[in-house]
Amino acid sequence: MKYRIALACAAIAFSSSVAAPSLAQAPAVPLSGFEDGDDADAGMVIFRVGANRIGCQACHGLGGAGKLGPDIRGKDSVAIAQAMGNVPEMANVRLTEVEIAQVSAYLLELHEAAAH
Repeated sequence: MKYRIALACAAIAFSSSVAAPSLAQAPAVPLSGFEDGDDADAGMVIFRVGANRIGCQACHGLGGAGKLGPDIRGKDSVAIAQAMGNVPEMANVRLTEVEIAQVSAYLLELHEAAAH
């Protein structure tokens, strides 16, 4: 787990030191190195830097509690997919079903942590 968090932090640090490409040209964040059961770890990387190298945190805050966008802690895959299809600000967000499930796993962890 510590290795995976360090890997995620390194990816975040690297991405913040490189100018982000335009949304249309943004490459996908590689999620290799994550094993089955590590959905929340992979979801954290996507949340922070993944969606077109912007990251969900840009609008929803680092902890998912809201910033420009609403609080999304605890949101499930269906809610995320619906938002991607219905919220104009998310029109350029491209995630696979697996990536959406990973983000949802991370959001569930954020929700559980906030409840304690």
